[in-house]
Amino acid sequence: MGKIKKGTVLAVYPDKCAGCMACAEICSLVKEGEIRPNASRIKIVRREWQGLYFQAVCQQCATQSCARACPNEAISKDARTGATLIDREKCDLCGACVEACPFGAIHIDKGAVIVCDLCGGDPKCIEWCPHGAVKYKRLGQPERKKIMAEVLKLKKAAGYRPKGVR
Repeated sequence: MGKIKKGTVLAVYPDKCAGCMACAEICSLVKEGEIRPNASRIKIVRREWQGLYFQAVCQQCATQSCARACPNEAISKDARTGATLIDREKCDLCGACVEACPFGAIHIDKGAVIVCDLCGGDPKCIEWCPHGAVKYKRLGQPERKKIMAEVLKLKKAAGYRPKGVR
C-alpha cells in the first residue's frame, strides 16, 4: 500500500459488483475474526429479483451527517486517514447515525455501531474483490458525485434500509 493520504476513500463501482460477497467476507474476518457479513463494514446489497447488486460503504463525507446526528459526539474523523470513527465509550446505540447516513453505510451489529474505518489506511476488501468493484483512491469531485448519486439511486430502487433503522 502506498502512502496514506487523507481524503482517500473506498470508491465503489456498482456496475462491476457481482454480489459475490468476497469483500464483505474478508472485512468481517479481518475486523471480527469470523466470516459473518453482518459484521462487515462494507455491505453488499443483493436484490437478485431486481438484478441489483451494490456496495453500501462509508463515503467518508466531509459534512458527516452521521456525526451531526449523534447526540453523544461519538463520531469523529481519524486525523491520519480521514476515516469515520465511532467511540464505543460514548456511543449509546441510539441509531441516530444509522438513520442519518444517506448511503446506508452504518449499521448496528451485536451491540456496536459498525462503519468502515478504512482499516487504518490498508483496506483488505480491495485486495479480495475479483471484479475491481472496490478501489482505495482519491476521487475528484465529479467522479465522487457520480458514484454517490449512483449508490443513492440503487439504494432507493432496492428499498435498502440498514440494520438498526427504525
